[in-house]
Amino acid sequence: MSFPTFLKGFLILLLMPVLVIGGFAAYTYLSNAQPPSGLMRCDIEPQIVFTGDPVSYKVSFLGDKARPAEMRAPPPLDIIFAVDTSGSMHSSLPDMVSAARTVADELVASNPSGHIRFALSQFHDSSEIKLEWNTDPAVLHSGLSSLDRRSGNSGTVQAFEVINHLVGGMRNESTKVLVLYTDGHIGINESIINTAESLRSKGVHVFSISPPGYNTEGMSLITGYPSRVLHPTGVNDLIKRFRMVADEVMGLYGDRATLFHNVDRDNFIPSLPNDSEWQVDALGYMQLNIGYLPYKLVNYTPKTLIPQHIGQWKVALNPPEARFIDMANKAQSIACDRRPSLLVISWWLLILVYLPALLWLLHYLLNRRPALELPEYAPPPIHTLPPPSPLPLPSSSTLTRKPVVPTLFVGLGGTGRQTLLAIQEQLRASHLEASDLPYRFLWIDIDAHEKEKNILFQGWPELTVKEAVAPKEIRQTSVYLEDYLPPMLKAVPAHLQWFQPIKLRDTAADRKDLSRGGQGQRILARFALFKWLETDNLLNILQNEHKALLNLASIDNTRQIILFADRTGGVGSAWTVDIARLFRRIGQIGKPQFTPEIIAVLGDDQGRVNEYEQSNLQALTREMETACLAGSFPQHVCYRPGHDLLDTVDNQAPFNYVFAFNDCDRVSMIQQCADFGAVLVERYPRYTLFKHPVNRGQIMETQVRGIHVLPDLDYQLVKREILLRILGTDVLLDLETVAEHLAIKSISEEHASKLLSQWNSNEPPGTPWQFLLLAVTGIAGDTQFFDRMNEVESPNSIWFQQAFSASLNRLLRGKRIDGRWERTCMPGEAVATLRLFAQRLEQQLKSLAPPNSEIYEMLQDIIRLARNSADSLQAWMKTFIPLCEEIVKEQEIWLQQCDMEKIIATHTIIQLPGDKQRISQWSEQALRQWVGSEDVISALCERVYFNTRLDNDELTVTFAVQVDTPQEFSSAQDALSALQVHADAVAHSVPVLKVEGTLANLHEQGEEKQLQTLSGSLVNSQEKAEQVIMVTPSPVDSDDEIILQDFCRTIANPPGQATASNCYGDDYSALRRLQLRTENLPLFQEQSELPFVQAAEQAAEQVRKRAMQTFELELPIFPTALRIALAHSEPFQSFAKAYKAGHIVRQPDTAGMEQWLLSDQNKFLTFGKANGLADAAANYVYLVKKPASSFVQVDPAGDFSEFDNWLDSGAPPHIEDVFVLIAMRVFED
Repeated sequence: MSFPTFLKGFLILLLMPVLVIGGFAAYTYLSNAQPPSGLMRCDIEPQIVFTGDPVSYKVSFLGDKARPAEMRAPPPLDIIFAVDTSGSMHSSLPDMVSAARTVADELVASNPSGHIRFALSQFHDSSEIKLEWNTDPAVLHSGLSSLDRRSGNSGTVQAFEVINHLVGGMRNESTKVLVLYTDGHIGINESIINTAESLRSKGVHVFSISPPGYNTEGMSLITGYPSRVLHPTGVNDLIKRFRMVADEVMGLYGDRATLFHNVDRDNFIPSLPNDSEWQVDALGYMQLNIGYLPYKLVNYTPKTLIPQHIGQWKVALNPPEARFIDMANKAQSIACDRRPSLLVISWWLLILVYLPALLWLLHYLLNRRPALELPEYAPPPIHTLPPPSPLPLPSSSTLTRKPVVPTLFVGLGGTGRQTLLAIQEQLRASHLEASDLPYRFLWIDIDAHEKEKNILFQGWPELTVKEAVAPKEIRQTSVYLEDYLPPMLKAVPAHLQWFQPIKLRDTAADRKDLSRGGQGQRILARFALFKWLETDNLLNILQNEHKALLNLASIDNTRQIILFADRTGGVGSAWTVDIARLFRRIGQIGKPQFTPEIIAVLGDDQGRVNEYEQSNLQALTREMETACLAGSFPQHVCYRPGHDLLDTVDNQAPFNYVFAFNDCDRVSMIQQCADFGAVLVERYPRYTLFKHPVNRGQIMETQVRGIHVLPDLDYQLVKREILLRILGTDVLLDLETVAEHLAIKSISEEHASKLLSQWNSNEPPGTPWQFLLLAVTGIAGDTQFFDRMNEVESPNSIWFQQAFSASLNRLLRGKRIDGRWERTCMPGEAVATLRLFAQRLEQQLKSLAPPNSEIYEMLQDIIRLARNSADSLQAWMKTFIPLCEEIVKEQEIWLQQCDMEKIIATHTIIQLPGDKQRISQWSEQALRQWVGSEDVISALCERVYFNTRLDNDELTVTFAVQVDTPQEFSSAQDALSALQVHADAVAHSVPVLKVEGTLANLHEQGEEKQLQTLSGSLVNSQEKAEQVIMVTPSPVDSDDEIILQDFCRTIANPPGQATASNCYGDDYSALRRLQLRTENLPLFQEQSELPFVQAAEQAAEQVRKRAMQTFELELPIFPTALRIALAHSEPFQSFAKAYKAGHIVRQPDTAGMEQWLLSDQNKFLTFGKANGLADAAANYVYLVKKPASSFVQVDPAGDFSEFDNWLDSGAPPHIEDVFVLIAMRVFED
């Protein structure tokens, strides 16, 4: 049997049962859809069921059709609800309210708008209207809900008074209805009966409804008819009674009606619940007492029938019939004019009717024969090169640094700016292009021309320096200085009392212009700072930088601010204390748990000495000593009166640590400061440095000597050399230099022809694609190609496109020859070859193919793909050219930087960067290590290449990189970015980019003499040192550790220097040796006044000058504690009087140590080892709140014998207490 025959028979057998059952179903629906002609209608749902499924049989009375013509438009209806709310009615009121609402909603819904009106009253001991006439049932609902529930009796007379009032508002043409809801205990008497009769005579239909269980027979005297006294049995019946009132006044078709239905019990079983209203009589008829028949549609309670047998059945033996008494009191009946039909089917019936179709299908399946299948033509397989094994990811650098300390580097003045650039150079070398470093840089200056000056260091462009240069109106000090000079002579504000403008009267005008720096004018520079702080510009910068520092993540909440300044310059010496003090104040806002440490790193160019530099240094040193005692002696310094931050008392020292670098060479001094800054950001070297006890305010004279490699410069050169090798002519791009620019290498037509022949010879022989290549090589192969294509079966155009794509991939990738991978055709050569291939196809083959034939269309497609791929390859190369030129340009820039490197005495560079031969060797070594082979070019050619993809007849050229996870790129920039990532990682593996690797290289080369020279360069044997720290990189492996240990053993430890503490850091670019000792500046004894800018120093300096004039002897600078005391002249004068009067005495403390005591208050003025008379004076100033102006002389009086000895000797005081005695004598005068 054929399949068409089977399908035809199967469809006939399948559709016949559908048509038969569908016909019966259509007949059932159509017969049931006929509209009834009488007043009764019966329906059944559903009309098609399975046996045993229940159906619902519903009978309806079409009362709206029975209404006589004169009653088709019923008159309006006015209904009064009069409700008894006396105590006996409370329990039934909710049911009455619900029933009244339901009936009211039905009436309004079934009549025209405004046809039905309602009024509501209540009565008990008194009566009142709850609702005047209204057509809105929602308003009636509200009135019913507001009925009062009060105790008392039913008020009869009052009730009818209200009812009479409402009856007066009824419409003349309306049907008038009064519904009394009461229990009947309303005191019926003759007056009430007469009133009710009067209402009825006016056409008012009176009804009485009472709660269940009450005797209301007397209410018939009110209603006039016993039938209008209604006795509901429950809530549902109460609704019916209210509905009956409405129906009766609107008219009835019949009354006392009963519904009869004779069910076909042979085919149906009635299913009636126990509470069903349907009953079965003795003859088997089903009966339903339906009461009256209103002039409206009524759907009676449906009953459930269960069909028993399949077939199309009439549900009843006779149509349902309603028997009733009409309004003339005659017996009547009406019946449905038809019986509904029901189609009953079963699952067995469905299986039976479809059984022939199933048997037909089984017969076909058992007897069918397999079709004879002819083998389809299979084109030759296309050979594709499998992807090569990817190279591993370059090993990541093992020189991973530990988290550094978040740091804000602040440079003050020109030296500060140069130091910031120098520290950036140091960090650039140690971090090797790491990103997201927790460093910030801020340069503060008054010199608008500093940026025009030659820079000594290259810095690190990736780490920007925030610049804060005073505006022009601040730099031009003469503008606001004239206010305090003749003839203006304005009074100097209280917070500027330290400033004595009269001393600047004879200063030249160009010296008052600070646009080119402070020029050593310390006082004028600080005055400019105060004027700058009168605006919020500088303060906002400091606050923003401090906030940014706090936002840098820290593993232990340690952060630091390092200030770099020249302590001999105008800006550096004048601003250092103030800037540190402002940062300290900013850090105390909100009383945070952790505040940044503030470290001053001060430079001193000893080779540049002039008239003001040494005095600036001395003045700053003494002021720092005083400022750092703020923790013991709080100091008030006001920069702007009334400002919360600029006008406050300092109770913390502005500095945590102060370090000074002295060098005769400015560049060396700056380099040492930068080396020291690079050490401070490393946690363990920093910890080693600070665990040595340092007194607050004590300046540590420091030297840093180091040996360095410059890995950042060599690293930049190596990674670009690696990148150029990958992109170069040996691996990827056949470019040549033309007029100092790169260009695609030109290919002659002869060379392209040879390449085309080579392409043909490299293809698997005998395939249609190889015949096509052969046809254009000039060997007259076109006959073979057309003969092959004219065979009965040959590949189509899609096959040739796929073959072209695969063949071009093989051409671009190359092949393995004698064990190594070779690129037999470079991209530029491929461009020329493809263009020649397309040209010959156009000229030699396409003209021979019949137009519009499959061969013709195929040749057109191949020509199009060849030209498009040539264009794409050429576009790739043109895009690569500027990228390669940019790399070459960057290489030249880095080589120029190598030529600019500085030779610094304290900063020994082991090997200068930029040696081209060394860079080439390192690059080759790194590439071999990465590819795991000596043949770098072969490994790279195999894994970095151009690739093609065919998609919907379009050929796309991509760039493939087979490293770890194979990647393909569609743009040269993306491809270059991926190669740069790999080149960066490969460059990191060069071992000599770290200092220990370079030391090992020197050792392998036998350069022991140079190693000895290097170790000697780290030690300054002429200087004594209290602390020596040798900072070396953490060894990566045991070999590195041995190299470092052997080298450190050769470093001498001169007499007078502490034994070096060796500690490991994370800077692999340097070894550093730190020497520290407490600075002891010689006491300044010049006659000229030091340029103090702090109030304490100025007051003390005035006393010192007076003492030298009074006693005609030279005096050095007063001790720090005494300078603090002298800043408060009246308290110090009180101290002097107390001492002279014998009230300041010596007395041992509990530890037995002699201390100074204020005997009047029995209060010690000194503590611990700080027990000199100067300490007593300073503590007296701060501890004695109300110093006395006079004291009673007691014995013994104050001892001035040491003062007399000094005065007699004429030598400088050798005891600190003598300075206090001198100051007391000056105050006597």
